[in-house]
Amino acid sequence: MNKHYDRLSQEQEAVRETIASNSDISSANQPSSASVDSDHRYVVKVITELEKDLESNTSAGRPEIAQIEEKLHHMEVAIKNAGAVSGSARFTDYARNSKSVGLPILKGHNDERYEAIIGKAKDAKEAALEDVKYSASRNVINMA
Repeated sequence: MNKHYDRLSQEQEAVRETIASNSDISSANQPSSASVDSDHRYVVKVITELEKDLESNTSAGRPEIAQIEEKLHHMEVAIKNAGAVSGSARFTDYARNSKSVGLPILKGHNDERYEAIIGKAKDAKEAALEDVKYSASRNVINMA
């Protein structure tokens, strides 16, 4: 962008010199460069903001992508170590080459997710019970 602006500025200077050198035989006025300068500043500002937005948008999901890739890796290892048996018996003779990859990690992830979901459900249940208690006591007060 700056290269094009510099080239345009040079052309504008050449036009000014040409008009100035012919001022004795022509009444032409020199063109104003105010709008070009302000447009250049505006374009540079917009491009800078777009670059920042692009960087923030492309880096926003990287941690989640890394977690998904890690889970996929553990699934691949679990399936590979399970052998060629199909169906529900597939993981009965699970070859445990390492305790840090494969099925143990996936089980841990499932346990964490289960606990998180149960915790949310308990919180929702307690909130609903509080609402019922509050509305029931309010109804008793209103009846009196």
